[in-house]
Amino acid sequence: MKLKSKIDFPHKYEGLILECAKESFWARLIDLTDYGQPDMEAEFLLKHIKEKDHIKVTQGAIFDFILTLSEVEGKLVGSSQIIFHPVRYWTKEEIEEAKMAAQELFDSIQWDD
Repeated sequence: MKLKSKIDFPHKYEGLILECAKESFWARLIDLTDYGQPDMEAEFLLKHIKEKDHIKVTQGAIFDFILTLSEVEGKLVGSSQIIFHPVRYWTKEEIEEAKMAAQELFDSIQWDD
């Protein structure tokens, strides 16, 4: 599949952090503006992430990556923004309910001997 050489702005991606390093992280980017484009992987430097968000940079974290293009004094200026999704924590009760539902499903399967 051929990648477009021109993209529309603003352009939005959803990112999934695959791997973290000391000064950067790698993420898979899903194009939310132009569906059908192949996923991409990119490296992001921590120095470009707000310091208060560094704690959110963990494997499996999800974020929005937004690219914009604007005209300032006759020149095109590009900018980007990263917004981390809130982390959902499961309660002990929800975990136990999920375990019971999984066990019920497992028990309902008619296994071939």
